[in-house]
Amino acid sequence: MIKEFIKFDENREDEKRLDNIREEILQLGDIKTITREEVRRIKEKLLAENQGFEQEIEFIFSVIDQMVDQVEYDKLKSENGGKIEGQVSKRLNTSFAESFFLETAYIIQNKDNRKYLSNLFDLCQATTEKLKVTKEWQRTKNGLIGQVGVCNFMERYGLSPRLATPKEDAFMKVDFWGKSEQGETLAVQGKSLRSAERPAYLDSDSKLEKWLGQEEMRSRKGGNGKVLNSLHKVEEDYRRVKKFCGDQPNTRTVAIILPSESLDPINGALDEKYFENFKLNN
Repeated sequence: MIKEFIKFDENREDEKRLDNIREEILQLGDIKTITREEVRRIKEKLLAENQGFEQEIEFIFSVIDQMVDQVEYDKLKSENGGKIEGQVSKRLNTSFAESFFLETAYIIQNKDNRKYLSNLFDLCQATTEKLKVTKEWQRTKNGLIGQVGVCNFMERYGLSPRLATPKEDAFMKVDFWGKSEQGETLAVQGKSLRSAERPAYLDSDSKLEKWLGQEEMRSRKGGNGKVLNSLHKVEEDYRRVKKFCGDQPNTRTVAIILPSESLDPINGALDEKYFENFKLNN
Protein backbone atom coordinates (compact mmCIF):
# COMPACT_ATOMS: atom_id res chain seq x y z
CA MET A 1 0.00 0.00 0.00
CA ILE A 2 1.25 3.48 -0.85
CA LYS A 3 1.37 5.76 2.18
CA GLU A 4 1.13 9.54 2.10
CA PHE A 5 4.21 11.25 3.48
CA ILE A 6 3.72 14.35 5.62
CA LYS A 7 6.00 17.34 5.94
CA PHE A 8 8.83 17.09 8.44
CA ASP A 9 8.17 18.72 11.82
CA GLU A 10 10.97 21.25 12.34
CA ASN A 11 10.27 21.49 16.09
CA ARG A 12 11.04 17.83 16.73
CA GLU A 13 14.12 17.04 18.82
CA ASP A 14 15.51 14.17 16.82
CA GLU A 15 19.31 14.01 16.66
CA LYS A 16 19.80 11.30 19.30
CA ARG A 17 16.91 9.16 18.12
CA LEU A 18 18.01 9.44 14.52
CA ASP A 19 21.40 8.16 15.58
CA ASN A 20 19.69 5.14 17.19
CA ILE A 21 17.76 4.49 13.98
CA ARG A 22 20.99 4.78 12.01
CA GLU A 23 22.73 2.18 14.21
CA GLU A 24 19.85 -0.26 13.87
CA ILE A 25 19.70 0.08 10.10
CA LEU A 26 23.45 -0.35 9.77
CA GLN A 27 23.14 -3.85 11.22
CA LEU A 28 22.10 -4.92 7.74
CA GLY A 29 24.75 -6.79 5.80
CA ASP A 30 25.67 -7.06 2.12
CA ILE A 31 22.50 -6.65 0.05
CA LYS A 32 23.33 -9.85 -1.85
CA THR A 33 23.01 -11.88 1.35
CA ILE A 34 20.19 -10.20 3.28
CA THR A 35 16.63 -11.43 2.85
CA ARG A 36 13.44 -9.46 2.39
CA GLU A 37 12.21 -11.02 5.64
CA GLU A 38 15.21 -9.61 7.51
CA VAL A 39 14.61 -6.16 6.03
CA ARG A 40 10.92 -6.36 6.99
CA ARG A 41 11.76 -7.45 10.55
CA ILE A 42 14.13 -4.53 11.17
CA LYS A 43 11.69 -2.06 9.66
CA GLU A 44 8.80 -3.27 11.85
CA LYS A 45 11.02 -3.11 14.95
CA LEU A 46 12.07 0.46 14.18
CA LEU A 47 8.50 1.58 13.51
CA ALA A 48 7.35 0.08 16.82
CA GLU A 49 10.17 1.70 18.83
CA ASN A 50 10.35 5.11 17.17
CA GLN A 51 6.93 6.73 17.15
CA GLY A 52 7.06 10.06 15.32
CA PHE A 53 9.84 8.92 12.99
CA GLU A 54 7.66 6.89 10.65
CA GLN A 55 8.42 9.18 7.72
CA GLU A 56 12.20 8.75 7.87
CA ILE A 57 11.90 5.01 8.42
CA GLU A 58 9.47 4.60 5.51
CA PHE A 59 11.79 6.66 3.30
CA ILE A 60 15.00 4.78 4.06
CA PHE A 61 13.33 1.38 3.77
CA SER A 62 11.78 2.44 0.48
CA VAL A 63 15.36 3.05 -0.69
CA ILE A 64 16.47 -0.33 0.69
CA ASP A 65 13.59 -2.11 -1.06
CA GLN A 66 14.58 -0.33 -4.26
CA MET A 67 18.16 -1.55 -3.92
CA VAL A 68 17.00 -5.14 -3.27
CA ASP A 69 14.83 -4.93 -6.39
CA GLN A 70 17.78 -3.54 -8.37
CA VAL A 71 19.99 -6.47 -7.40
CA GLU A 72 17.25 -8.91 -8.44
CA TYR A 73 16.71 -7.01 -11.69
CA ASP A 74 20.42 -7.02 -12.59
CA LYS A 75 20.71 -10.73 -11.77
CA LEU A 76 17.72 -11.69 -13.91
CA LYS A 77 18.88 -9.47 -16.74
CA SER A 78 22.30 -11.13 -16.69
CA GLU A 79 20.76 -14.60 -16.67
CA ASN A 80 18.30 -13.87 -19.50
CA GLY A 81 20.46 -12.24 -22.13
CA GLY A 82 19.64 -8.67 -21.12
CA LYS A 83 15.85 -9.09 -21.24
CA ILE A 84 13.22 -9.36 -18.52
CA GLU A 85 9.64 -9.91 -19.64
CA GLY A 86 6.23 -10.99 -18.43
CA GLN A 87 4.98 -10.83 -14.86
CA VAL A 88 8.47 -10.53 -13.38
CA SER A 89 9.13 -7.41 -15.43
CA LYS A 90 5.74 -5.97 -14.50
CA ARG A 91 6.30 -6.69 -10.79
CA LEU A 92 9.75 -5.08 -10.70
CA ASN A 93 8.69 -2.05 -12.75
CA THR A 94 5.73 -1.49 -10.44
CA SER A 95 7.90 -1.85 -7.35
CA PHE A 96 10.53 0.56 -8.70
CA ALA A 97 7.85 3.11 -9.57
CA GLU A 98 6.18 2.90 -6.14
CA SER A 99 9.48 3.45 -4.33
CA PHE A 100 10.38 6.32 -6.63
CA PHE A 101 6.95 7.91 -6.15
CA LEU A 102 7.22 7.80 -2.35
CA GLU A 103 10.74 9.18 -2.28
CA THR A 104 10.05 11.93 -4.83
CA ALA A 105 6.88 13.02 -3.02
CA TYR A 106 8.66 13.25 0.33
CA ILE A 107 11.56 15.27 -1.07
CA ILE A 108 9.14 17.66 -2.80
CA GLN A 109 7.18 18.18 0.41
CA ASN A 110 10.36 18.96 2.33
CA LYS A 111 12.43 20.71 -0.35
CA ASP A 112 12.42 24.01 1.55
CA ASN A 113 14.32 22.37 4.43
CA ARG A 114 17.65 21.67 2.76
CA LYS A 115 19.48 20.80 5.99
CA TYR A 116 16.93 18.14 6.87
CA LEU A 117 17.13 16.55 3.42
CA SER A 118 20.92 16.63 3.56
CA ASN A 119 20.85 14.65 6.84
CA LEU A 120 18.34 12.20 5.36
CA PHE A 121 20.56 11.65 2.31
CA ASP A 122 23.57 11.14 4.59
CA LEU A 123 21.66 8.29 6.25
CA CYS A 124 20.84 6.84 2.82
CA GLN A 125 24.50 7.09 1.83
CA ALA A 126 25.69 5.34 5.02
CA THR A 127 23.08 2.61 4.55
CA THR A 128 23.90 1.95 0.91
CA GLU A 129 27.62 1.89 1.70
CA LYS A 130 26.90 -0.83 4.27
CA LEU A 131 24.80 -2.69 1.70
CA LYS A 132 27.52 -2.21 -0.94
CA VAL A 133 25.19 -0.52 -3.42
CA THR A 134 26.50 3.05 -3.42
CA LYS A 135 26.59 3.30 -7.23
CA GLU A 136 22.97 2.15 -7.45
CA TRP A 137 21.95 4.65 -4.78
CA GLN A 138 23.76 7.49 -6.53
CA ARG A 139 21.91 6.74 -9.76
CA THR A 140 18.63 6.66 -7.86
CA LYS A 141 19.40 9.92 -6.03
CA ASN A 142 20.30 11.64 -9.30
CA GLY A 143 16.97 10.54 -10.72
CA LEU A 144 15.10 11.79 -7.66
CA ILE A 145 16.79 15.18 -7.78
CA GLY A 146 16.03 15.37 -11.50
CA GLN A 147 12.32 14.82 -10.81
CA VAL A 148 12.26 17.38 -8.01
CA GLY A 149 14.03 19.78 -10.37
CA VAL A 150 11.29 19.25 -12.98
CA CYS A 151 8.71 20.00 -10.29
CA ASN A 152 10.57 23.21 -9.38
CA PHE A 153 10.75 24.15 -13.06
CA MET A 154 7.01 23.63 -13.52
CA GLU A 155 6.26 25.69 -10.42
CA ARG A 156 8.52 28.50 -11.63
CA TYR A 157 6.71 28.71 -14.97
CA GLY A 158 3.19 28.35 -13.59
CA LEU A 159 2.52 24.84 -14.91
CA SER A 160 0.80 23.50 -11.75
CA PRO A 161 2.73 20.21 -11.32
CA ARG A 162 1.05 17.11 -9.93
CA LEU A 163 3.11 13.97 -9.47
CA ALA A 164 1.90 11.10 -11.63
CA THR A 165 0.92 7.84 -9.95
CA PRO A 166 3.36 4.89 -9.91
CA LYS A 167 1.23 3.08 -12.51
CA GLU A 168 1.25 6.13 -14.81
CA ASP A 169 5.02 6.38 -14.41
CA ALA A 170 5.77 2.67 -14.85
CA PHE A 171 3.60 1.97 -17.87
CA MET A 172 2.85 5.36 -19.48
CA LYS A 173 6.15 7.12 -18.63
CA VAL A 174 4.27 10.18 -17.34
CA ASP A 175 6.24 11.86 -14.54
CA PHE A 176 3.98 14.85 -13.87
CA TRP A 177 0.65 16.25 -14.92
CA GLY A 178 0.32 20.00 -15.36
CA LYS A 179 -1.69 22.84 -16.84
CA SER A 180 -0.60 25.28 -19.55
CA GLU A 181 -1.54 28.96 -19.65
CA GLN A 182 -4.05 28.03 -22.35
CA GLY A 183 -5.73 25.51 -20.03
CA GLU A 184 -4.35 22.39 -21.70
CA THR A 185 -3.54 19.34 -19.60
CA LEU A 186 0.18 18.59 -19.82
CA ALA A 187 1.49 15.02 -19.72
CA VAL A 188 5.11 15.61 -18.76
CA GLN A 189 8.17 13.40 -19.17
CA GLY A 190 11.11 14.99 -17.35
CA LYS A 191 14.84 14.33 -17.65
CA SER A 192 17.97 15.80 -16.10
CA LEU A 193 20.99 15.20 -18.33
CA ARG A 194 24.67 15.79 -17.69
CA SER A 195 25.15 16.46 -21.38
CA ALA A 196 22.52 19.21 -21.59
CA GLU A 197 23.92 22.74 -21.68
CA ARG A 198 20.60 24.56 -21.28
CA PRO A 199 17.01 23.73 -20.32
CA ALA A 200 14.50 22.73 -22.99
CA TYR A 201 10.70 22.72 -23.03
CA LEU A 202 9.60 20.46 -25.88
CA ASP A 203 5.84 20.56 -26.35
CA SER A 204 5.58 19.33 -29.94
CA ASP A 205 7.06 16.64 -32.17
CA SER A 206 8.83 19.26 -34.27
CA LYS A 207 10.50 20.84 -31.23
CA LEU A 208 11.59 17.43 -29.97
CA GLU A 209 13.04 16.42 -33.34
CA LYS A 210 14.89 19.73 -33.72
CA TRP A 211 16.34 19.44 -30.21
CA LEU A 212 17.35 15.79 -30.73
CA GLY A 213 19.08 16.67 -33.99
CA GLN A 214 21.08 19.46 -32.37
CA GLU A 215 22.06 17.33 -29.38
CA GLU A 216 22.99 14.31 -31.51
CA MET A 217 25.22 16.45 -33.71
CA ARG A 218 26.93 17.92 -30.66
CA SER A 219 27.41 14.51 -29.01
CA ARG A 220 28.80 12.90 -32.19
CA LYS A 221 31.40 15.65 -32.40
CA GLY A 222 32.37 14.81 -28.85
CA GLY A 223 32.41 11.07 -29.56
CA ASN A 224 30.23 10.26 -26.55
CA GLY A 225 28.09 7.17 -27.15
CA LYS A 226 26.47 7.33 -23.71
CA VAL A 227 24.96 10.68 -24.60
CA LEU A 228 23.34 9.16 -27.68
CA ASN A 229 21.80 6.45 -25.50
CA SER A 230 20.36 9.14 -23.22
CA LEU A 231 18.91 11.00 -26.18
CA HIS A 232 17.29 7.84 -27.52
CA LYS A 233 15.74 7.31 -24.08
CA VAL A 234 14.30 10.84 -24.15
CA GLU A 235 12.65 10.14 -27.51
CA GLU A 236 11.44 6.67 -26.50
CA ASP A 237 9.79 7.94 -23.31
CA TYR A 238 8.24 10.95 -25.07
CA ARG A 239 6.74 8.66 -27.71
CA ARG A 240 5.37 6.34 -25.02
CA VAL A 241 3.69 9.22 -23.18
CA LYS A 242 2.17 10.39 -26.46
CA LYS A 243 0.96 6.88 -27.28
CA PHE A 244 -1.13 6.80 -24.12
CA CYS A 245 -2.05 10.48 -23.84
CA GLY A 246 -2.00 11.84 -27.38
CA ASP A 247 -5.64 11.04 -28.11
CA GLN A 248 -6.96 12.51 -24.85
CA PRO A 249 -8.89 15.74 -25.41
CA ASN A 250 -7.07 19.01 -24.70
CA THR A 251 -3.91 17.15 -23.62
CA ARG A 252 -0.37 17.90 -24.76
CA THR A 253 2.72 15.71 -24.38
CA VAL A 254 5.75 17.62 -23.10
CA ALA A 255 9.40 16.71 -22.52
CA ILE A 256 11.25 18.91 -20.02
CA ILE A 257 15.03 18.63 -20.18
CA LEU A 258 17.21 20.14 -17.45
CA PRO A 259 21.00 20.24 -17.23
CA SER A 260 22.07 18.20 -14.20
CA GLU A 261 24.42 21.01 -13.19
CA SER A 262 21.49 23.43 -13.04
CA LEU A 263 19.99 21.59 -10.04
CA ASP A 264 20.94 21.74 -6.39
CA PRO A 265 22.07 18.18 -5.49
CA ILE A 266 19.96 18.11 -2.30
CA ASN A 267 16.61 19.75 -3.08
CA GLY A 268 16.66 20.26 -6.85
CA ALA A 269 16.53 24.04 -6.56
CA LEU A 270 17.13 25.76 -9.91
CA ASP A 271 20.41 27.60 -10.50
CA GLU A 272 19.30 31.05 -11.61
CA LYS A 273 22.02 31.49 -14.23
CA TYR A 274 20.46 28.70 -16.32
CA PHE A 275 16.94 30.12 -16.18
CA GLU A 276 17.10 33.92 -15.91
CA ASN A 277 16.67 34.36 -19.68
CA PHE A 278 14.76 31.16 -20.41
CA LYS A 279 11.22 31.26 -21.79
CA LEU A 280 8.94 28.30 -22.48
CA ASN A 281 8.38 29.33 -26.09
CA ASN A 282 12.05 29.93 -26.99
